[in-house]
Amino acid sequence: MSGPSPGWVVPVARYAAVVLGGVTALVLAANPATRWFARLRRQDDPDYPDDVPLLFDVNTEATVPTWYSAGLLLAVAAVCVVLAVVARDADGGGARRWVVLGLVFVGMSLDETVALHERLDSGVTDTLDVEGTGALRHPWVVAGVVLAAGLAVVTARAIVTLPRHRRRWVALGLGIYVGGALGLEAVSGVVLDAAGEGLAYAAVTWAEEGAEMVGALVTCCALLAALDVRLHDGAIRVALADTRPRASVAPPHA
Repeated sequence: MSGPSPGWVVPVARYAAVVLGGVTALVLAANPATRWFARLRRQDDPDYPDDVPLLFDVNTEATVPTWYSAGLLLAVAAVCVVLAVVARDADGGGARRWVVLGLVFVGMSLDETVALHERLDSGVTDTLDVEGTGALRHPWVVAGVVLAAGLAVVTARAIVTLPRHRRRWVALGLGIYVGGALGLEAVSGVVLDAAGEGLAYAAVTWAEEGAEMVGALVTCCALLAALDVRLHDGAIRVALADTRPRASVAPPHA
């Protein structure tokens, strides 16, 4: 049986977790921090503008959190492309499935940027004759359940070749993401109807955005952990992790 691949192992998943985890924490902390700072400044300057707090508002489009969330989803798509290339080179099959999953995450990134899902509200309201209150205040979540089921199917087909512990981490990441995007979105509608746009609503929307970021981050790192990245002789070699070369078996003697 041949030995392990030569070269220095690059722990890309660990590096990504540290760097992206730190950036995620900063982006999420900037929302309440800038609002607190603006409120403090208005004690001396009542006309102090909301420009900076709005730039980091998690409940508004075209903001830093929106841009960052879209970037995380694109990072997941990029890792899927790498996995597709590695799977093709390893002749292990599944390359096309990784490409499809990558395209799905590109679409999710686009939706995060231009809010395509919100354009589903009127269609869902007319089709299902819902009033758009409470948990269905954002009616698109009904269509979101169907889309989430599709995401689960596409993901399951792609990660089926990964070891079980890798699949669990990917499933955890996507579960956190969907739980935030759909579950907390529905909760925010209930809170909005009950308490209006107050502190409780702001907390729920902040948690929703945080869950989406953390879910995308966990998914990205889980997929990166499925790659074996090594530096050897000045070159970077990428292969699937957790794979063992098959032992050569001598033919039986007559």
